[in-house]
Formats: sequence, C-alpha cells, structure tokens
Amino acid sequence: MLERLIAFTEFDIFAYLIVGLAALGSLLVIFHPGLLIHPQIGFGGSLAVAIGAYTLGHLISIPGHWLIEEALVRRQFLAPVEHLIKKDPKARDKAGNCLLITPEPEWTDATIWAYWRPLTCQLQDRIKQRSSDAKGRELFAKAYAAARSDAYARDRMLIFLRLYTFSRNLAVVMFAAATIALFLLFKDYIVMPAWRRSHPQSTAPPTAEEIAAQFRLERVATWATHRLTLAVVFTLFGLGLLLRFMEFYRLYSVEVLTSYASAASWME
Repeated sequence: MLERLIAFTEFDIFAYLIVGLAALGSLLVIFHPGLLIHPQIGFGGSLAVAIGAYTLGHLISIPGHWLIEEALVRRQFLAPVEHLIKKDPKARDKAGNCLLITPEPEWTDATIWAYWRPLTCQLQDRIKQRSSDAKGRELFAKAYAAARSDAYARDRMLIFLRLYTFSRNLAVVMFAAATIALFLLFKDYIVMPAWRRSHPQSTAPPTAEEIAAQFRLERVATWATHRLTLAVVFTLFGLGLLLRFMEFYRLYSVEVLTSYASAASWME
C-alpha cells in the first residue's frame, strides 16, 4: 500500500513535472535567458529544481482545473457529454429511426468544431437504452463507473486523461507567461519612460533596450529579449494547447461512453 502511495507514475511526469519545468523555463526566458544557454547547476541544484518543478506543477493544476476546464470549457462550451449525446436530424428518418449510413470523415474533424460533433445515432440509442433517463453529468458518472471496470477501456481512459491534463496545465503556463511578458512590456515602454520624464534626476532600473543589449553581449538570441515577441509566442502556444486539451477531453468522454455502450455487463 505504501509503495503504491509513493509511486512516481507517467501521469506525475506529464501532468506535473514537465509542466513545472516548463513554467520555470518560461520564467527564465522572460527574466534571464542567459541561464538557459549557460546553466550553472549541480546535482543538488538539479534535485531541488525537480522537486520545485513537481510541486509547482501540482499548484498549476488548480487554476488549470478551475479556469480552463470548469469556467471556460464546461460553462462556456459545455462538457463533451452534452454534445456527444444530442439529436442529429441528418442521422434519422421522418419516423425517428436511425439511418444506416456510415459517417464520412469531414475536414472539421481536424479543427475545434469537432468538439461539437455528436456520436453516431446507433451508439446514442444504445447508451440511452442502458442509462434510462440519465443526462449530462449523471449519465457520464454512470458510464464512467461501468467503463472503468473494463481493464482495456480503463487503460485508454488513462491515456486521454494524462494527455488532456498535460495540455490543460501547460496551456495555463503559456497564458501566464504571455501575461507576464505583456506586463513587463507595458512597464518598460510606458510606465518607466513616463517615470523617467517626471523624475529626470532619479536613478531608475535599466530599460528594456539596456537589458537587451546586455543579453546580446551574452550571445542570447535577440528574439528572447523582445517582450512582445515572447507574448505572441506564448499566446500562440497557449491557444494550440487549449485546442489540444479540448480534443483530448472530448476523446476521453468518447472512450467512456463507447465503453459503456459496448460493455458486456452493466453496473446499475
């Protein structure tokens, strides 16, 4: 029991450790990119970084769950189960029976619009027959309880769980890094010049141009010293990871519901 409690799994590596390392790395890129090119750290420092990154990854998971999964996706776009189980007039005849057609792949399957695509008509009918009047979260909870009893389905569910948690948490890191870069850009190019003009005799911190010049002396890439470029890059990465999160989140729900529909025994 103790060994299982302290076991370090793939989920810990993807969802927390790598995310924490990415958060520390993004801070270095913003504040001191020279350390990424010429790191000066020993075994003890590496161990401290790993522990700190793992802990930071757990902390990042909190806003990841509340801000992206709950506030954005579940409340604005609705949970995947709400879109997977819904009426599709094109898949039924006038009597309400399912048409015997094979859904053709669409170009929207590779875009965010796939998030709103329902399951096939036949599969939805099988799920509704098994679940009685259950809908939404109640249906998903019932399907999850049944699907996790299947070892094969449970393994596939864990794969998608690991992937969507990783994408969600890393998206938080990217958006937070973009926000920090924009804040520093605002401070360096708007707040500090105005302060210098109003306090010409005072000593102020170095400007962004002075910092950039120092970094160029250290042979650091010029793009890494440009806060606007960093903000755009971090934002694009964040948007891409958000889309990947929604894709894996949907596939996780698809796996739960399809396993529930095809299971040989059902937990009522």
